[in-house]
Amino acid sequence: MTKKERALYITPFLKDNPGILNKVKQQTKILSNNDIETVLEMNMKHKYVRVLPFVDRQFDYKITEKIKLFDVIYIRKPQYFTFNFLHYLKRIRTLNSDIKIILEIPTYPYDHEFKHRVLLGFKIIVDKIVQNYLQKYIDVVVTFSGESKIFNVPTIPIQNGYKFDISNLNYVKKNNGKIVLTIVANIEKWHGIDRLLTGLVNFPNRELFKLNIVGSGNKTVLNNLKLFTKQNGLEEFVCFLGEKKGKELKKILMETDIGVDSLGRHRSGVFYNSSLKGKEYLAFGLPVVSGVKTELDTVIKLQKYYFRVSADDSPINFSEIRKFYSRVYNNNNRAAIKNDIFDIGKENFDYDKTLKPLVSFIKDKDV
Repeated sequence: MTKKERALYITPFLKDNPGILNKVKQQTKILSNNDIETVLEMNMKHKYVRVLPFVDRQFDYKITEKIKLFDVIYIRKPQYFTFNFLHYLKRIRTLNSDIKIILEIPTYPYDHEFKHRVLLGFKIIVDKIVQNYLQKYIDVVVTFSGESKIFNVPTIPIQNGYKFDISNLNYVKKNNGKIVLTIVANIEKWHGIDRLLTGLVNFPNRELFKLNIVGSGNKTVLNNLKLFTKQNGLEEFVCFLGEKKGKELKKILMETDIGVDSLGRHRSGVFYNSSLKGKEYLAFGLPVVSGVKTELDTVIKLQKYYFRVSADDSPINFSEIRKFYSRVYNNNNRAAIKNDIFDIGKENFDYDKTLKPLVSFIKDKDV
């Protein structure tokens, strides 16, 4: 009988980011489906406590003797590394010297993603110091960046995946003369939504487009986007829909023609990104526009459904977006197009495929 590994998955607070929380739940489900019994533990401290400069409340999980019951501990990177985090790792090693310690770093490099830089100045310095000691405790880093080593620790490069559910294709949008673009994000400056708005201002036939902006996030960034929209008379064409999930989000994506991925990742020093959102668009049968190189660039079958714009701050050229739309749909059967995009996405980015290298490492199989 095949031995069933036991894994403990620890993650910081994620209740304010339902997309990432769903990803974590899918990861634990796939691991469990592969005979790796996985227990999920999430820090439930209020998210705002984490920004206080001398308070470490990212992990409240107590490392006790029961850590001996696990073969693997999988830790999703906290917002910043602390000396207390090193203490956690040391205690894990002390109590269970045979356990595999896996650290997931969702974005790398991540320096430009620190918020409240003045308030967190001390913590940023500590983060840099702690990086130098991680190799003492961490067996492997799971990364979506393609790096072979991070902080001198070997990596398992994997791709962000998605659960491809055929029910997402139950409805096909009717062509009503509007080209509907939707971006779903926990809004920050690196999503580059301002590039869309300035591009729409520059486009003479803006009435051909409707832009859905779905999500909350950085209030300053969001308020500036809304102010720009009002000042430039775009309110008729741009809809700020707030955070949506479940059936509400499904309905929006089913009424969409093109999904928009991040357009400003260069602002955070990232020029390759394993996009989670791009996979979600594919799962709804949507062509994708992106401003950063992703795995979608490498899938030949997807190229006719994928349009990458420049990684800079220039306004998005809506004339080119219109041409992309025409190339994709070209008066063809929309249902067939959506199914084709879905099938290509599922073949390449379903969780069962993207998590294989991680499963193989845990089960001591060749990757």
